[in-house]
Amino acid sequence: SRCGKKIELFLGEDDQIIRLLYALQPKRDRRLSKLVRYKINLPVSYRFFHRKESKLGDEAFLGRTINISESGLLMGLDQDIRNQGSCVHVSFTFAPQQVEGLCSVRYTRKSEAKHEVDLPYVAGLQLFDMTEESRANLKRACIRLGMWSSKKLGH
Repeated sequence: SRCGKKIELFLGEDDQIIRLLYALQPKRDRRLSKLVRYKINLPVSYRFFHRKESKLGDEAFLGRTINISESGLLMGLDQDIRNQGSCVHVSFTFAPQQVEGLCSVRYTRKSEAKHEVDLPYVAGLQLFDMTEESRANLKRACIRLGMWSSKKLGH
């Protein structure tokens, strides 16, 4: 380089890098979402993204949001997606906002809700690739949900 410093470059799949960076953080700073999460129950369509072929799977599955934030969502599922791949493409509508994007699967676990027989699993998803329009729509949806929750609290 021009400044005489040595530059090293390392390549890797982004979800693995995200996971390693997360593990390097001190435990007290590991909270996945620093943004406000808004409880909302919406239908979500999701498909698995196959990195090796760089394409979406043909089959679409249905889940439901449990909460959303500007950086991701918690979703109820009818299957354990841990072994299906590390990325999913999600799509949901909070009328009139349509939101879709690629997410890394942060975790999948059995749901603690006893009444959720149809959706026995939950997955924490972190959005990492969206169009500008979809990101703006998610932000608008979160603003609307924030206004609703502050009205409910009497603020």
